[in-house]
Amino acid sequence: MSKATSSVKLSKSGRIVIPAAFRKQLGLSIGDDVFFEVEDGCLKLSTRAQGLKRAQEIVGRYIEGGTSIVDELIAERHAEAARE
Repeated sequence: MSKATSSVKLSKSGRIVIPAAFRKQLGLSIGDDVFFEVEDGCLKLSTRAQGLKRAQEIVGRYIEGGTSIVDELIAERHAEAARE
Protein backbone atom coordinates (compact mmCIF):
# COMPACT_ATOMS: atom_id res chain seq x y z
CA MET A 1 0.00 0.00 0.00
CA SER A 2 1.37 3.40 -0.90
CA LYS A 3 2.02 6.01 1.76
CA ALA A 4 -0.17 9.12 1.64
CA THR A 5 -0.45 12.11 3.93
CA SER A 6 -2.99 14.86 4.42
CA SER A 7 -3.65 17.69 6.83
CA VAL A 8 -7.08 18.26 8.39
CA LYS A 9 -8.35 20.60 11.11
CA LEU A 10 -9.69 19.32 14.41
CA SER A 11 -13.12 20.84 15.12
CA LYS A 12 -14.19 22.30 18.48
CA SER A 13 -15.98 19.03 19.24
CA GLY A 14 -12.85 16.97 18.49
CA ARG A 15 -14.06 15.72 15.10
CA ILE A 16 -12.02 15.31 11.98
CA VAL A 17 -13.02 14.52 8.42
CA ILE A 18 -11.24 11.58 6.81
CA PRO A 19 -10.33 12.76 3.30
CA ALA A 20 -12.30 11.08 0.49
CA ALA A 21 -9.15 9.60 -1.09
CA PHE A 22 -8.32 7.86 2.19
CA ARG A 23 -11.88 6.60 2.65
CA LYS A 24 -11.77 5.19 -0.87
CA GLN A 25 -8.36 3.56 -0.35
CA LEU A 26 -9.60 1.92 2.86
CA GLY A 27 -12.97 0.95 1.39
CA LEU A 28 -14.85 2.94 4.04
CA SER A 29 -18.53 3.67 3.65
CA ILE A 30 -21.00 5.67 5.73
CA GLY A 31 -21.84 3.77 8.91
CA ASP A 32 -18.72 1.57 8.88
CA ASP A 33 -16.99 0.92 12.19
CA VAL A 34 -13.43 2.16 12.45
CA PHE A 35 -10.95 1.46 15.20
CA PHE A 36 -8.28 3.76 16.60
CA GLU A 37 -5.08 2.98 18.45
CA VAL A 38 -2.14 5.09 19.52
CA GLU A 39 1.25 3.57 18.75
CA ASP A 40 4.52 5.40 19.27
CA GLY A 41 2.70 8.73 19.44
CA CYS A 42 0.81 8.15 16.18
CA LEU A 43 -2.94 7.67 15.83
CA LYS A 44 -3.71 4.65 13.65
CA LEU A 45 -7.10 4.00 12.10
CA SER A 46 -8.15 0.58 10.85
CA THR A 47 -11.29 -1.08 9.57
CA ARG A 48 -13.02 -4.10 11.04
CA ALA A 49 -11.81 -6.18 8.07
CA GLN A 50 -8.21 -5.07 8.64
CA GLY A 51 -8.47 -5.91 12.34
CA LEU A 52 -9.84 -9.36 11.54
CA LYS A 53 -7.10 -9.99 8.98
CA ARG A 54 -4.43 -8.91 11.47
CA ALA A 55 -5.90 -11.20 14.17
CA GLN A 56 -5.98 -14.13 11.74
CA GLU A 57 -2.33 -13.52 10.82
CA ILE A 58 -1.32 -13.46 14.49
CA VAL A 59 -3.23 -16.66 15.32
CA GLY A 60 -2.01 -18.28 12.09
CA ARG A 61 1.59 -18.09 13.33
CA TYR A 62 0.72 -20.62 16.03
CA ILE A 63 -1.32 -23.06 13.95
CA GLU A 64 0.04 -25.79 11.73
CA GLY A 65 -1.29 -25.81 8.16
CA GLY A 66 -4.53 -27.72 7.73
CA THR A 67 -5.33 -27.63 11.46
CA SER A 68 -8.87 -26.73 12.43
CA ILE A 69 -9.05 -24.83 15.70
CA VAL A 70 -12.77 -25.58 15.89
CA ASP A 71 -12.19 -29.33 15.57
CA GLU A 72 -9.46 -29.17 18.22
CA LEU A 73 -11.76 -27.25 20.59
CA ILE A 74 -14.61 -29.75 20.09
CA ALA A 75 -12.23 -32.67 20.72
CA GLU A 76 -10.96 -30.99 23.90
CA ARG A 77 -14.53 -30.42 25.13
CA HIS A 78 -15.44 -34.07 24.43
CA ALA A 79 -12.32 -35.21 26.32
CA GLU A 80 -13.20 -32.96 29.28
CA ALA A 81 -16.79 -34.28 29.33
CA ALA A 82 -15.52 -37.87 29.27
CA ARG A 83 -13.27 -37.19 32.27
CA GLU A 84 -16.16 -35.79 34.33
